[in-house]
Amino acid sequence: MAIVGITPTFMSPLAFRDSSQQLAQASRDNAAAVQNAFKFGTQVYDMFKNRAIGNALASGDTNKAAQLESQKLNNADPSSFWRWNKGQEMQQAQINEAKEQREADKQAAKNALLNEKQAVLDTVTSDNPEAKIQFINNLNTMKAKLATNGIDTSDIDERIKQETANLNSINNKTKQALATNRKIEESAKHLNNIKELDSAGIEEYLTQNQGLLTDADLQKALVILDAKKRAETLQRQGDILNTQNFYKAQKEYADSQQLNDIKF
Repeated sequence: MAIVGITPTFMSPLAFRDSSQQLAQASRDNAAAVQNAFKFGTQVYDMFKNRAIGNALASGDTNKAAQLESQKLNNADPSSFWRWNKGQEMQQAQINEAKEQREADKQAAKNALLNEKQAVLDTVTSDNPEAKIQFINNLNTMKAKLATNGIDTSDIDERIKQETANLNSINNKTKQALATNRKIEESAKHLNNIKELDSAGIEEYLTQNQGLLTDADLQKALVILDAKKRAETLQRQGDILNTQNFYKAQKEYADSQQLNDIKF
């Protein structure tokens, strides 16, 4: 029998409870777990892609690397690597083009120097010493240009050697000519001195200074000596009466010896 006015306090284990919040949290947790699992899976996938990209780059195949990059799952901009690769290709193309242009310019400059060198080698100079010296200077200037640009200078070196030898030969001939001219001038002075002497004086003069006369002047001196000896002999014999006849005899003898250039 129940007691009136007393409310039961016992609750059955099967009594209803509100678990909606717990179910919502469990759903969220499950969704997060699925997302995390998916993210992990994509990260693993992308990791293998990264390895493949690394291998492609190591082998120099940037196109394949760009293709693999676009296949990655966690890539906000799949075309970024492709654009980068294209940029690299364009940059390399510009580098190659600039390099080719430099090589072309270098070859053009080399050809111009070779043409200039040939023009110098084809130059014909006179035996004028100043012209030879100027030409040798031009050859040395050309040699310096070629050497600076790494071009062989052996033919220029040979020409410098030849022209230097020619210049030395010209200088030696000039020195010899000057020496000969000086000897001729000195010989003429000695011959003039001989003309003022008598036969004995001429003989003494020739004994002391014969080496200073040219062969031609020595022959003239001997003719003068012989003429004066003959004239002096005739004078002593009384066959020549005056000085005029004395010099006339000398002139006649010189004419007979075909030495008309001797002036008494």
